[in-house]
Amino acid sequence: MKLLKEQFNIEGALKFLIKSQVQMAQKFEIIENNQKQILFLVNKNMTDAPADKNWNIEFSTTFPLQDIQSLNEIEQRLITDIEFKEKLANRISSFRGLDYSTFIKSSLDNIFSDKIGVLISFTGRKPSNTVEKKYAMKSSLLYKLICDVGRSRYKNFSDEKAEKVTSSWLRHSIDRLKRTAALT
Repeated sequence: MKLLKEQFNIEGALKFLIKSQVQMAQKFEIIENNQKQILFLVNKNMTDAPADKNWNIEFSTTFPLQDIQSLNEIEQRLITDIEFKEKLANRISSFRGLDYSTFIKSSLDNIFSDKIGVLISFTGRKPSNTVEKKYAMKSSLLYKLICDVGRSRYKNFSDEKAEKVTSSWLRHSIDRLKRTAALT
């Protein structure tokens, strides 16, 4: 009996370590993206650096998106503000990824919070046990922008592959959200 309790304590500690590693990896990814942006600005030696600084501040205060209302506002800006769309595409292109899969995951991690991820499904269909309608990712201009950037970076990028990765990311949003809540 005592041996069994010790095994559960060890398993609990291992689960905690794994959760911590996942969170650290996500935070390191954010730091890495910020460092890339800083390096880009330093190397570019631009005259309009204040405008870029304002964009970086706007990006960091807007993203990751927390609710559907914010997503709808961004969708509207993508329709009406071409400069915003270009800057956002440039920012998305700075997200890491050796292949299309990690690029999409990185983009989704930086653009969408897990909180909003649980309110979205790829097709907009809801699970049969819920009443609420879900937001359809496939019709989102923001998702299409991520795919456009992905297509320009990866020769083997396809809409079907992007759909699989995105659907998986959305499906696991609830798990990431629960893990984060359990750690706080």
